[in-house]
Amino acid sequence: MGIEIEGPRIDFNMTKWPVRVRGKEIGTVTSAIHSPRLKKNIGYAMVPIAFSDLGTEVEIIHPSGTRKARVVKKPFIDPGKAIPKA
Repeated sequence: MGIEIEGPRIDFNMTKWPVRVRGKEIGTVTSAIHSPRLKKNIGYAMVPIAFSDLGTEVEIIHPSGTRKARVVKKPFIDPGKAIPKA
């Protein structure tokens, strides 16, 4: 699933951070990075299909502490061209 992760900028990461829902570990983040164009931390996570509905809120256990995240639509693009080109 695609996720948006709250908090400070994430440098490219391929460490398998745990994903939790209500304190229970349900999966892992497979990769994450800060998107300068979208101005968000985005990533991919492997979780059971029961937790993959758009908008589902999860917690990421990041090395600097727990961060909130939510399931978002993929791919991570701006199809409506709402973000102006630089």
